[in-house]
Amino acid sequence: MLAFIRGSGTFMTGGQIYVKRLPEGDPVQLTHDDLWKMSPTFSPDGKRVAYSTLDLPWNWDTTVVPVPGGAPHTFLSNASGLVWTGPRGAWACSGGVGSTMRRSMRSWIRSTPKRRNCGVTSSR
Repeated sequence: MLAFIRGSGTFMTGGQIYVKRLPEGDPVQLTHDDLWKMSPTFSPDGKRVAYSTLDLPWNWDTTVVPVPGGAPHTFLSNASGLVWTGPRGAWACSGGVGSTMRRSMRSWIRSTPKRRNCGVTSSR
């Protein structure tokens, strides 16, 4: 299975998220909105696709949508670049504070079914 964005750009684009079974499946459109998107990635169990969204005035969020369809919802506000780090559903992402990008932020986040811990370190 492949997750991709079909749009006018190649990195961050106003296109839509699709999934496709390889090698010969038909693309299935998962999103129908005007948000800019990047970096779609499957959850470890393959049931969701997470991706970064950007709106005006430059708010980054991580959104998830069920595969093969359903309503997208915000998974993490003010965070982008989600990467699943293990089979138990742990994940990591980067983000910032507010809508400013004056300094670079790195964050690590670990999620379990009952608990969510987050640590943030700043870098210059």
